Amino acid sequence: MELTIPERDRAKKYQGIENLQLMLRGSYEYTSHKKIYSEENFLVYKNSKDNSMIFDSELLTRLDSGEFLKVMLSYHINKNWVPLEVTINKQVGKQNATEIYQMDLKKNTLTYQFIANNQAKVMKLQVPPKYQIATYNTVSSFLFISSKKYDPTGRNYYNILVTNNLLEYQGPPQMNYIVLERISTTPQNVRVNDKNLKAIIYRIYSQSGHEKKTEEPIISCISRHYSIPYVVEGPKNLRIQIKFLSEVEGNALSDFS
Repeated sequence: MELTIPERDRAKKYQGIENLQLMLRGSYEYTSHKKIYSEENFLVYKNSKDNSMIFDSELLTRLDSGEFLKVMLSYHINKNWVPLEVTINKQVGKQNATEIYQMDLKKNTLTYQFIANNQAKVMKLQVPPKYQIATYNTVSSFLFISSKKYDPTGRNYYNILVTNNLLEYQGPPQMNYIVLERISTTPQNVRVNDKNLKAIIYRIYSQSGHEKKTEEPIISCISRHYSIPYVVEGPKNLRIQIKFLSEVEGNALSDFS
């Protein structure tokens, strides 16, 4: 299967990186009350030498104002699933802003930059050894699941770095904590359009919401392919589901055929 022209344009920024191979391509549909309001297209690369990975994604959605928001993401993790460099570019009309996270593993220090209107906010943050960075894009939203072994009690806690910085700087990133509960230990059948897929199903809560039982969980059906979700269901009839997922060579993945 050949890449489309937009995908080829995005892939150009990775040309020349030694040992980097394009592994997967895919797409999501975002629906609310069964109406599609957003789409996301993604590419997944793997470095055959150090087993690091890059999740490259482009999300297009409509804001409440009626304007379109485009979010372009490059999310680079090492073999231990720790983010090394994450770049998030956001565009609404003629406005744009960029967030850049760069990790120094030796010092366990993360440099954060927010760039907009030709100005940059730069700061250094101390982060725990195991953490993830929240993004708008679904393909990278559940990488934290693979960052540590699952607790046999069926419940894990994760550190997620989040910001409210969309097009304007609102403040520094903050560390949030989420709770993950695995519904089943074996893959379950998940229906997506006319296909039955095998996935591990999880419930995700904020820590306070889980303790106080004050919120509905997010339900995520995770494939065996690099923690890529097949389906994500949230409050207000929100549903994100895989539209297609395939190897770049054109062979459909074994559990998506």
